[in-house]
Amino acid sequence: MNEKSSDVLIVGSGIVGMATLVTLEKYAIKTSLLSHSKNMKNNSPDPRFYAITPGVKKWLEKNGICNFLSKDLMSPVNKILVYSNKENTSLSFDAYDAGMSELAFIINHDDLEKAFMNRISKISYDEIKIDGTESLNIEMDHVDLMNEKGQKYQFKLIIGADGSNSWVQSQSAIEFKTKTFNQTALVFNIKSAKAHQGCAYQKFMQ
Repeated sequence: MNEKSSDVLIVGSGIVGMATLVTLEKYAIKTSLLSHSKNMKNNSPDPRFYAITPGVKKWLEKNGICNFLSKDLMSPVNKILVYSNKENTSLSFDAYDAGMSELAFIINHDDLEKAFMNRISKISYDEIKIDGTESLNIEMDHVDLMNEKGQKYQFKLIIGADGSNSWVQSQSAIEFKTKTFNQTALVFNIKSAKAHQGCAYQKFMQ
């Protein structure tokens, strides 16, 4: 059976995996991107939004992702008001006071993901789509990956970008710890009746 090889394997084709692929583009590295067929994106809209820092926005601009994002898809945050559960207690963060143009930018997950997908379409890399994996064997100088059909792949480095329930992490016996903060957050999307004036609000209930 033929063995396929590459310098780097990125496991996970989400935003983190695609960002890693874009970052490696500038180097003379043969890269593969692995995604699981069962986790391929469906047609349902994703409700998630991200608040990105000005530094992240500069990275998106520098690496060509913003070429696939119209300006109206990134909403600037110029002020943040934080309210506690105590009466008349609040904090205010203002971009002007901090000597910044914006404190952050809000962007929808689907829009950012589409921009990354368009960006990596301009990159030369090997795409690997599989339904499952049988084994991951880590040696001193290489990593062997075998899929459910017995096809073997070899890489010099593997990067796990496959989420919190990372298969790469479990196969690599990487230890991690979790900490419970005993807090509950309400996360939802709203449509404002009036212009929000670039102001974000945060409310602590307890």
